[in-house]
Amino acid sequence: MTKYKIVGIINLFFGISLFLMSIFFLLSVFPKLSQMYADFNVSSQLNLMSGYIVVLLIFIIAIMNLFLGAKGLTVSKEKEKYFKYGIISIVTTFFLMGILVAILNFSIISPVYNLTPQF
Repeated sequence: MTKYKIVGIINLFFGISLFLMSIFFLLSVFPKLSQMYADFNVSSQLNLMSGYIVVLLIFIIAIMNLFLGAKGLTVSKEKEKYFKYGIISIVTTFFLMGILVAILNFSIISPVYNLTPQF
């Protein structure tokens, strides 16, 4: 395998995993949390909105990784340019995901702590 295909496969792996994670949060986690907060009459719109924004950023990064992964696996005249973009994307995705997942977890878990003083 060439270096272009390796970078393309890594980008596709990151893209698919981030895409699935963002879809999971949008379709499963946020609706259940919204329902739970509505049942307990807790206003958590600000925290859920920041969660939606972070999921949107993760979705955009996933699409970028999928695009660069597809470009890395296809034959193109601008292979070297997409290779460099793919390497940059891998490094930034790796570091940004630590930060974005921490913010996402905080925005999901922090309203739960607001429930404890009420009960």
